[in-house]
Amino acid sequence: MKSLRENTIWFFDESRKDVFYVETARFQDAIRLLKEKHFIVLTGHPGEGKTAMAARLALADGTKPENCLKLERARDWRKVDWSLKLFNTVIVDDIFGGGALNQKLLGDWEPYLPEMERAAKQKRLRIIITTRHYIKEEALEELDKPTMFDDKEGYVLLLSSTKYMTFDEKKDILVSRAKKNNSEDMINAHRKKYEDCVKKAEGLYKGKDEEQFHKFLALVIVWAKQDMRMKEHDLQNAKKVSDHVKYVANCFGIDVTNSFLEILKSSLKSHVHDLFLLIDHSGEYTFSHNVNGDMVGVVIGSHKPLECIELCPRDFLMERVTIAQAGKDELRVVVKQSDYEALCEKLAKMICRKDCNLMAKE
Repeated sequence: MKSLRENTIWFFDESRKDVFYVETARFQDAIRLLKEKHFIVLTGHPGEGKTAMAARLALADGTKPENCLKLERARDWRKVDWSLKLFNTVIVDDIFGGGALNQKLLGDWEPYLPEMERAAKQKRLRIIITTRHYIKEEALEELDKPTMFDDKEGYVLLLSSTKYMTFDEKKDILVSRAKKNNSEDMINAHRKKYEDCVKKAEGLYKGKDEEQFHKFLALVIVWAKQDMRMKEHDLQNAKKVSDHVKYVANCFGIDVTNSFLEILKSSLKSHVHDLFLLIDHSGEYTFSHNVNGDMVGVVIGSHKPLECIELCPRDFLMERVTIAQAGKDELRVVVKQSDYEALCEKLAKMICRKDCNLMAKE
């Protein structure tokens, strides 16, 4: 119990450090839903703010952190004597896994879901769950009684910067990220539209020399990973470099040499406090906001559509790649008919990826 309390306090401490959190209209929808149902499932793609919203949502009505409990594993539910009424709010982040559906987590949590739903309906507990949208959809097909995860039941709230966020809200988020990271250039540019941001990235893409393009590839290498995280350790030297780096470099016909890796490492560092965040405890680089990653993908898609299709992570494919005409102010990669075959191959690989589809062999 002590470790659960400590993890919960740490979870809220980390959340409260972000004084630049933007409370969107969707956040107000979440407050109303949780108040009405006492149970909410926050879904969306990576970078949409599910975890941050869960932390804010738990305390939005004046609830104290000490009255909340963040559960890490299904068996933690059994560790708590809920009859003591020490807690009124439970949070489960990425309940069925982070990058892909985790069958073990699904099996572990399934027996406790009916108890959690009853506690919410009886208004004994408020339950806040987060999960990526596509993981929720895959889990939905395998759960015997997936009431809470069925959109029709009204417990699910989808967070989507494309579907539910206004242009002004997106702009406010980008500005808040810039303020948080003391990036004056981004603050000064916040009045511009997304196309202007893309043009700025294209300037790096269209650099006059090979070294400049290799710096842009540092962004692409991070963008192309499913979790959009990269450790500098993965770029240690040409002999020990990760398969992912080799794969991306090969797509662009680049030899992985020690000098190339040094350029990548210096580029990763140069983008910190601007496009990247450096996670201290893990030593990982990741985009400061998912819009930055989308911008990189759109630039690649506009110049190298086949490479974009080959490398793009699942969420970018589902959210940003289209065969229809892109609307105004949208970050989209429009696939021409001549590239439909490559798109179909990508979709087939995505459906049959490891640990996703149990019938992949058939």
